[in-house]
Amino acid sequence: MIRLIAFYGIAFGLLLFLCLPVLDAAETPLLDLNRALISDIEQLPGVSPELAEAIFYRRETTGYFESIFDLRNVPGMTPEVFLQIRPLVRIEIPADTNQDVLEKIERLQSRLAGEDGVPSEMALDQWEDLLIDPMNVNEATIDELTMLDNVSLIDAAAIARRKWEKSHIQDSRSLRRTAGLSYYGYRNMRDYLTYTSPPATLTFHGNYQVRWQSDNLLQTSSDFGIESMIEETYNRWWEVSETNPGYIDPTETTLRETLEAAGWSKAKIDAYQDQMWALYNELNGYRPNGSLIQKLRGRLGQRVKFGFLTKKAPGEESFTALVKGYASVHELYLRPKSRVNDFRYGMDKLVVGNYRLAFGQGLTMDNTDEQRDRTTDRTTGLFGDASSIDEFQLRGAAGQFSWGRLQSILFLSQVERDAVPNFTDPTDPDDPLRNTVNTLIVASPTPSMFEDQVEETTSGGYVRLDLGRLWKFPIGTRIGFLKYQSHYNKAFVPDPYSLDIPDSPIGQGSNELEDPNYLNLWSGNTREVLGVDFQTVISENYSLEGEFSHLQGAEDGNAVVLKARAVYDDIYLLAIYRRTGLGYDNPYSRPFKEQRKFDDTQLEREYRLLNPVTKVLEDMPYAKAEEGIYLETRYQLSRSFTITKMYIDLWKNRAYDLANLRFQTELEYRPIFPLRFRLKWKHQEKQRGRPVVPTRSITDELTFRVFCLITENDFFQIEAFHAQTNVTSSPTIAGDPIWEDGVSDPTYIARDELIQGHIIGATWERNLSPRLSVKGWYGVWGGFSGGSVWHFEDIGIDFLDGRGTKYYVTISDRLSDQVQLRLKFRAKHLEYPHTNLIHQANEDGIATGSDQYHFANGMPIPFSQFEDRLDVYSVDIRFDYRW
Repeated sequence: MIRLIAFYGIAFGLLLFLCLPVLDAAETPLLDLNRALISDIEQLPGVSPELAEAIFYRRETTGYFESIFDLRNVPGMTPEVFLQIRPLVRIEIPADTNQDVLEKIERLQSRLAGEDGVPSEMALDQWEDLLIDPMNVNEATIDELTMLDNVSLIDAAAIARRKWEKSHIQDSRSLRRTAGLSYYGYRNMRDYLTYTSPPATLTFHGNYQVRWQSDNLLQTSSDFGIESMIEETYNRWWEVSETNPGYIDPTETTLRETLEAAGWSKAKIDAYQDQMWALYNELNGYRPNGSLIQKLRGRLGQRVKFGFLTKKAPGEESFTALVKGYASVHELYLRPKSRVNDFRYGMDKLVVGNYRLAFGQGLTMDNTDEQRDRTTDRTTGLFGDASSIDEFQLRGAAGQFSWGRLQSILFLSQVERDAVPNFTDPTDPDDPLRNTVNTLIVASPTPSMFEDQVEETTSGGYVRLDLGRLWKFPIGTRIGFLKYQSHYNKAFVPDPYSLDIPDSPIGQGSNELEDPNYLNLWSGNTREVLGVDFQTVISENYSLEGEFSHLQGAEDGNAVVLKARAVYDDIYLLAIYRRTGLGYDNPYSRPFKEQRKFDDTQLEREYRLLNPVTKVLEDMPYAKAEEGIYLETRYQLSRSFTITKMYIDLWKNRAYDLANLRFQTELEYRPIFPLRFRLKWKHQEKQRGRPVVPTRSITDELTFRVFCLITENDFFQIEAFHAQTNVTSSPTIAGDPIWEDGVSDPTYIARDELIQGHIIGATWERNLSPRLSVKGWYGVWGGFSGGSVWHFEDIGIDFLDGRGTKYYVTISDRLSDQVQLRLKFRAKHLEYPHTNLIHQANEDGIATGSDQYHFANGMPIPFSQFEDRLDVYSVDIRFDYRW
């Protein structure tokens, strides 16, 4: 406790020292009125919300301010207010409007480094397109509006109601005055909208992006990464050899003896040993050659689009290890689009090649493989796919059609999937597991033994009926029905004995892989899933959405998500209920969730697995069997105080009926425009199911950030982070497990551990010119012995554990109106202390870490604590060309 108080005392003193000059010279950083948001303008003294809106409207409708004296022409501006704000503002005319678009695109790309509800890469592609070619709000459908970043169904329905009233939206000020449209929704959609349709032309434009990253998969901590898998794979090969491994106590049972006791034949054990040796050589052959992504997307006029991508992941040799592409045709209607309603007649789009599908709450179908937990909103519909996702891609043809109130989507796909094959006896031709697979897997790079194990043919359809203004249903009311079927050329048979090392006494086979999340996996050749989703808007401020899904033939194969929302100008409230059945094994399910399918299961423990690489199953992106309620809000208490985000999630692991809790709140205080303070606290109580005794962890994380606009071109941020986790770990044997007369009676004790650590870091961003900027971060951390924490960088996420230091420098240069270059260099020094490796117990049953030995050729050798040290350097280069 004293160390914690000292840590925060030092951090707060440093923060205060750095920020006092800003408080003393608050008039120095001037607000650029040609870039300021309405919320920024409202912070100026004497400026009311109405006057702030008038200043913003003047800029948006007549162009940038050219002089400070243009403010006198703004309606509502008085001489007194003008004299008050004149020393606090500045006028800087942007060099070009295309530059603003590039800045907005860069901000969008940085959102992939967010903590919760991260948007998918495919959504970012859609948003980037709309920043360059905005949609006409007077012709946009509810679907097209809710596709935008953080635009709710309530806000989209408000615009649809206005169109039903035949009220044309002329400009941004007219849009802002739409009844029922919140300021938050208006702010999030305005950059993507225009108010008139451009003339139909065959202009060809698009963008080409190249990104190279030098990240080395081998240079990771001792607990994760390919290096760890290489070591574990070698251990399997050596431990199963007929020669007793020299570094294992000769009195212990070898892996070969364990497999023999479980009933494995000599031929099967030898085949397993050969497999481990082949895998070891393959993993050992990976080279730290970085990753390379090339993406090309373009448009011919408004109706023809295409995309193409190649990707090479770290460790892969081929620069075309992943190749994706699509071509699509849009808006072939029998009648012109209506300005009054969303009804269209004809083909909305036809996509050939790779495509993405997402419906409702992502419960039945959303084919991204990105690991996005706690996603409250998503882009839905049919899109061409040139993203870097691999394993859950769909490839074939899909079409979206509309006929008035009825909309349908038909799709067909045929791809090869990576999967874990079941392990069989090569001498037994009648082995029922022969030519079967255990489960799908996502690994990068993918070992050859998993690659393209099954061929999947997926087909299905979605039909939705618009009920808005029909009878008494409000605008925005829809109901949809989805069915898809995936057929595989090999049967899925989840066999625990093909994954987990049999943990058996001599002469009796048994297995510990007893987690119901695995034991209730689907089996067969053809998977059928049905789904129903709905949405409606209740008055101008409330909405209700939901989805129900069912896996045919599965016991407890149902899942449901319900979402309610209330939106006002200064507050929003969100509630989500979800329940996923133990038998709901749908690989395309991406709903709101706290945990992934195999998180906190035996499959995370690579030392328990026959094949250590199957540990990556913990990253499978679909949902665990859980039930919970999630509540979230954002509330602006005043101009200075805002609860930027607060949520609580109470959920239950349905496999073991264990309750969990997660709470987070973040408060922002902004005393003056150039200075912001943010305090965030996260608390989590999590129980992990175990066959004998569940374990529990309690985590608290506290983050304090200060954001300072020191000068017109300098931005500074400092952050202090502290985390601590109290863990009740798995039971361990206390005392000597050898008993008199061959009778055993071991005593199990559970250890309580405190894992804690802290980070102090600072960010400085300098705009050297309107086109050139430099951003750097330096931080130190320590205390994460046995724990870890994510660090969210500008355009990436890093993993910090042990103790160490890190810095990165990012240079962003807009070489021209069309060309942008970003270079990022990162250096990280890591130290991993290895202490208390062996836990023994004294006479009182208290665990100790003394008297540690390992055995070499039967000789006991003292085994002392040690420390790993590692220096990691990486480069990230991204080149964008837009025309």
